[in-house]
Amino acid sequence: MDLDLLRRHEIWFLEKDQWGASVLYPMTEIKVRTDLKIEKGYLQGRFGAVPLIQAPAAGRSKAC
Repeated sequence: MDLDLLRRHEIWFLEKDQWGASVLYPMTEIKVRTDLKIEKGYLQGRFGAVPLIQAPAAGRSKAC
């Protein structure tokens, strides 16, 4: 993520709540220091959304 390419209102995060429902929110709702490298902060989990996707659970098949 690079603020030279994208503006803060163009960056959105998606995460699941405790019931499994998806919650979508823009970066503009988060206070971010001006000197923070956005990509590094995202990978560190500073914005709430999980930066890594988990592999499917064992025994579950992928839909084709």
